Amino acid sequence: MNQHDSPSRIHDHNRVVLAGLDAAVLGEYLAAIGLHRLVAGQADSEATLSWRGSTPVLVTGLSLAQVREFLLDDAQPAPLVAPWNGKDVGGFHTTENTRGTRLWELFRNSTQDRLAAYRATILAVDHAVGRYGWAHNLAGDEKAFAIRVLRNTLPDAALDFLDASVVISDDSVRYPPLLGTGGNIGRLDLVLNYAEHLALLLGLTDPPKRGAPPDPAIWLDEVFDPAPQPRVKGTPGQYDGAGVGGTNLGRRSDGRALVNPWVYVLGMHGTLAFASAMSRRQGADSGIASAPFYVIGVAADYASAAESEPGKGEFWAPIWDQGLTAAEISALAGEGRMEWRGRQARTGTDAVRSLKAFGVDRGISRFERFGFIERNGQAPVAVHVGNYATSDEPRVRLTAHLDRWVDTLNRVGDDRTPAGVRTTRRRLIRTLFAAGARPSPETLRALLVAAASAERAASRSTGFRESASLSPIQPLNSHEWLPELDDGSVEFGIAAALMLGRDSVPPGDRAHLSETIEGAPTTLRDCLRATQPTLEKYERLEWARNGPTVPGLGERPIGDVLADVMVLRSHTRHDPIVRPGDDVPLPFRGIRPQFGGVWHWRVPASHAEEFAAGRCDQSLLSEWLEALLLLSPLHPWATKDRDDQSEPDRRTAAMEPGSIGASPLWRMLAPWASGLVLRPTGASRVATVMPSTWPTRLRAGSVADVTADAINRYAMSGHIAILGRSGVSALATAADAKAARLTLGALLVPTRVDDLSHIFGSNTMPMVGADADLTARDKQTQAAADEPVTQ
Repeated sequence: MNQHDSPSRIHDHNRVVLAGLDAAVLGEYLAAIGLHRLVAGQADSEATLSWRGSTPVLVTGLSLAQVREFLLDDAQPAPLVAPWNGKDVGGFHTTENTRGTRLWELFRNSTQDRLAAYRATILAVDHAVGRYGWAHNLAGDEKAFAIRVLRNTLPDAALDFLDASVVISDDSVRYPPLLGTGGNIGRLDLVLNYAEHLALLLGLTDPPKRGAPPDPAIWLDEVFDPAPQPRVKGTPGQYDGAGVGGTNLGRRSDGRALVNPWVYVLGMHGTLAFASAMSRRQGADSGIASAPFYVIGVAADYASAAESEPGKGEFWAPIWDQGLTAAEISALAGEGRMEWRGRQARTGTDAVRSLKAFGVDRGISRFERFGFIERNGQAPVAVHVGNYATSDEPRVRLTAHLDRWVDTLNRVGDDRTPAGVRTTRRRLIRTLFAAGARPSPETLRALLVAAASAERAASRSTGFRESASLSPIQPLNSHEWLPELDDGSVEFGIAAALMLGRDSVPPGDRAHLSETIEGAPTTLRDCLRATQPTLEKYERLEWARNGPTVPGLGERPIGDVLADVMVLRSHTRHDPIVRPGDDVPLPFRGIRPQFGGVWHWRVPASHAEEFAAGRCDQSLLSEWLEALLLLSPLHPWATKDRDDQSEPDRRTAAMEPGSIGASPLWRMLAPWASGLVLRPTGASRVATVMPSTWPTRLRAGSVADVTADAINRYAMSGHIAILGRSGVSALATAADAKAARLTLGALLVPTRVDDLSHIFGSNTMPMVGADADLTARDKQTQAAADEPVTQ
């Protein structure tokens, strides 16, 4: 049967389902491609191959019976030879009596027409071996020379295997992984195994004494029917992890290696579709033989992933839903397009992200991912570690912003990397892969948290930073990242509001007007990360000489960390400058501790109050803050629109005067920490500032003293605190030291102006004659509260 018979064979195309083959087994995936390659190349050039789930489907003018007949009687096998392997030169050293020499003698003496190309190839190899005197295992320059000779002398039918198994450059020989190191994997010679199985299928050898029946038709049944058939003893090599044998391995309880000869032979034909190209795909300096869809392995996103487990890379097998001809598959495989950021994917992380960013051919619906992992002695096995659909996920493009920093972090090998950096680096690689595979607010948050953790670990090792030439992670674009990260949670909102703030520092000779003392942190980022802005340009970061100003983010409770920031702010903030003509003058001394410039991102009062009451997920809030501090804070002048028009917090607006919320202490103090002009009732306006002594007192647990100060402050603004003196004692009793620190941390959170005005009003009632002078007792109390902190 041949191609010329096809027009008269049958008029309609048939769907031949290769139900016995599964794309999740590398050998069977390749066997499907190999079978189609034989049918399309020798019987029906219009035959197509596609996939329905994990099952290959052949559409051809041949019927199932005709496909079987063609394979059993007419198919001409590819002439695979590797006369550079082994001491007997791949079985071509005729003075030796080895398994290889005996096999090739069978082929030389065969008379079957279908083996004519194989006989011609063997004769060409015999001639080259005799002419150049190859008599041992070739290596180095001698091996490169032999391959060049064979490339120029072998028949065309043998060149596909040469291109698929060996890549020659000007100075080296490299081996794509699908065929091991030039057709062998350790001591396993893939080519001799192929010839041995082929000889068995073609009747050149006696049937084996043990194992499967000798009828090739029985073994062929397993290609078309999922029901298992008897197999022969032998190894499928790296192509079937369940068939390699060994303790607790193999398809039989005795751990013996078994193989279906047809699946092995067809699988070797399938490898020929993935002919290699030199490093033009991966960069001239990559040092990698660029096999299509082959990348550097990443121990991530599968249950058995282990960093200590040696890996030989990954093969991403393309799956397509629409039928492709042999020429189309060759073009698809030959190009091997998996592009990320305008270049061919180099790692598994690049590969998975290319699937989500139109970096692969549109006809591919998904990829089966195989990792070549050493799990059976030193021999690698292709382990199926997942499948990944192609789709357009705009979020995945954000992960590219970290690529350069991650590449720099990976410059230094594990043997010269501190344990802490090594651990966080591995976690970062895993989370980067996960964010690429399933981009979402959760995976992007995990990625940024892992990056922050790796940066923190690196900041503690000056030697590592210098050897890797590692700088801090430079600020990521808030306008790009925040919308994609926003999961609508209370914790995200609080972290975003805290991160975005930045104190206004006027330039030049107006710098003295800043409320922040010179040299002090002006953003929460500069307090909590081990970085500082350079003098040349603010948005460029360098390592801080002594680590973070306030240490412990990601390692201590978030309430304690923010409480320490509030204490730092009490030491580094001036009283606001009162300018002539201010329409709402400051009636007393104090500071504005919150970072400035945040309007649209101010949170509802109920969210800040839940944080103060301990009702937020503290761990999640800490993670969000770690993640968002890698983003760039806003400039105070970046947004002119205030949040006064934002919809009021319904829970806060529903509070009646004198109501007790989730955190009464926070409600009492929050208006004064805001540093804003509030409108508690009607036309009344109050400019709020907080005594600089409050943070130190609250951190020490002096709740009663601070609450008493707050009552006096309300009175001096012309309002009577409804809580009263009796309530002070109750608050002091209810709030322990931990609750006081949590409340102090919550006071740093920027809260909506209207909500704070409502809280101010619900805390007080207007004082009769509100514009009356303060009593002497009030003035004495306020003066004491405003005394500067002494150390």
